[in-house]
Amino acid sequence: MNIIFNGDFTEAMKDYTYEKVSKVTTFENYESANVKVLVLAEGKFNVEISLDNSVRAEKTGDDFYELIIDVVKKLTSQIIRYKKYIQSKCKRAENIVEVEDDESGYVISKEKMLILDETDRDSAIENMEALGHSFFVYRDIDLGNTVCIIYKRHAGDYGIIECK
Repeated sequence: MNIIFNGDFTEAMKDYTYEKVSKVTTFENYESANVKVLVLAEGKFNVEISLDNSVRAEKTGDDFYELIIDVVKKLTSQIIRYKKYIQSKCKRAENIVEVEDDESGYVISKEKMLILDETDRDSAIENMEALGHSFFVYRDIDLGNTVCIIYKRHAGDYGIIECK
């Protein structure tokens, strides 16, 4: 586990952080955890935890100990959702096919079939972020199961494409 403290922290604060984060990483068998704890201003803290580049939680606030608890809870929730998503992903089939070069000059070297999740936009974003992808294809239950593609824009916000 790699913990970076930037600012003035007591040994008790450091020990508390290590104790809380190590419970999650040990229980969930994550090989590496990157923890950043920063003092933004007097009495203002920022806590960020990422595990194996698959799940990440961050929060900013005044009460250091409460922040650690909140971030660990958020991280645990994300881990559970991520594991459920991975289990449901087993339904998906992936076929790699060799295709002859046709007259167009385009070569398709891989085909993938998706069984789309039926979910809402917020859950789609969470799934996309949990997987570390830049886009996610799903059926939007709020739009009558319309096929949608949600994607992360360069500005850091999200875009959505509705397929009619």
